[in-house]
Amino acid sequence: MYGQLQQKERDLILAAELGKALLEKNEELSKQNEKIAEDFSAKLEVTSSNIVYTLNMAQDVAAAGCD
Repeated sequence: MYGQLQQKERDLILAAELGKALLEKNEELSKQNEKIAEDFSAKLEVTSSNIVYTLNMAQDVAAAGCD
């Protein structure tokens, strides 16, 4: 009986340690995901600005050709 209680206590400690490790890994992955999302958003903003600039330049060239 005492051996079973010791085994259950060890199992409980192991489960707690695993749970803590999983929570820490989840936090790390969440931070990485947030960083990736921020980087993507910044690159998307630059790309959008470049597209708008290119379109404006193309319109200017087209308008100059019509004059």
